[in-house]
Amino acid sequence: MRYPDGSMVSRGDHIWWNEGSCVGFVHEVVEGGEDDKKWGFDEPHLLLSGYHPSDPGGPGYVAYAETDLEREGISRLTDREEADYRLALDSARRLSGYSEPFQLRYDSFVRPPEWVFEKFEEGKFRKFARVKSESGSGRL
Repeated sequence: MRYPDGSMVSRGDHIWWNEGSCVGFVHEVVEGGEDDKKWGFDEPHLLLSGYHPSDPGGPGYVAYAETDLEREGISRLTDREEADYRLALDSARRLSGYSEPFQLRYDSFVRPPEWVFEKFEEGKFRKFARVKSESGSGRL
């Protein structure tokens, strides 16, 4: 399976999803044969998870057909985006409210943009950290 830019999809890739506003990771790549039957798909799909950190044994919870990746804004983080995410994660880990597992959004509507860390609690997502993007410019 390939991303819209032609690069290969790999299990564990950090990816933009939810129209490029959230960061998740590829949990599973389903590319035909017995895998399709197991999952009930009739075309290649990727299963992603928005819960961090990556848990290869945990569940993926969103499935996208390969034909929907471009329309849904699914792409792998660039090296620069990955580095910025790692810096934000290091900063969030030092905060007293840090919690795992967490969901991650990128808020490009504030200046400078911020990484938003959230945990699922009492039936809804609650923000526990906002970390300024080191790149400081919209989507990286």
